Amino acid sequence: MEYWDLYDGAGRPLQQRHMRGQPLPPGAWFQAVSVWVVNSLGDFLLTLRSPEKEASPGCWENSGGAVVAGETSLQGALRELGEETGIQASPGELHFLSTQLREPMRMDVYLLRRDAPLSSLSLQPGETVDACWATAAELEVMARDGRLAPPIARTLAQIRPCLEQAIARTDRPTAPPPLLLPDQLPDHCVYEFVPGPDKGVYWQPHFRYITWEAFASTGLTALCAARWPDFQFYGPNTIPLEEWRLLQGDARRQGYPQAFGLLQALDTWLASYSTDCLTVYGP
Repeated sequence: MEYWDLYDGAGRPLQQRHMRGQPLPPGAWFQAVSVWVVNSLGDFLLTLRSPEKEASPGCWENSGGAVVAGETSLQGALRELGEETGIQASPGELHFLSTQLREPMRMDVYLLRRDAPLSSLSLQPGETVDACWATAAELEVMARDGRLAPPIARTLAQIRPCLEQAIARTDRPTAPPPLLLPDQLPDHCVYEFVPGPDKGVYWQPHFRYITWEAFASTGLTALCAARWPDFQFYGPNTIPLEEWRLLQGDARRQGYPQAFGLLQALDTWLASYSTDCLTVYGP
């Protein structure tokens, strides 16, 4: 059984507990929470409601739900986020945005800045069945065409100005590691990027490098393995540029902002060469 604490219209506790699913007493309100997770690219984390849900089955939403009896709003937000996505956050990481009143519900809205690959999430059985990262433009389209749960779309329309301001004010997660030149290489394993096909030539001034640790920690290892099952991590791999550039979309959709940043930097570097392929040498 789930119980809620009840409040009056001004948010003052009524010192009453209420069983979920039963009619609320006249004039009583309950507390709910909503958490928007935004990564360093400014994309929004959404989860897909289970088809078993009574309300808005099969629609996309952000994390949230009712605050249970004995919890504060902040505690409820952290719990709902963890239950629905597996993301564990500290109280100081959640930024309060606003309180939305939709009688008999008071909803506190929070923002979390977090880079979280989809592969790292843990979805709640019976509640969420899928997840995605959506750009702000994609979120607007989803709200218009009904893929976003209607209550979420209404809340988004109401809070968008304060959400955008909060995103601009809060710190972004760590920036991607830079591409390295030959004279910047550390004394350990690196990946080498060469414009053009494999010619067995190494350590040229115009080649670019990243460390093995950066290749793995940014998500490039997982992205390459998913797109090219026969990718040789000790190389060489000669890949058409049209295929290589598909990794940028993969990185954004799968929630790897640091990999996306590295791939953008590589694309900018490759633009100065007349070539239709790239060779990647492993460590």
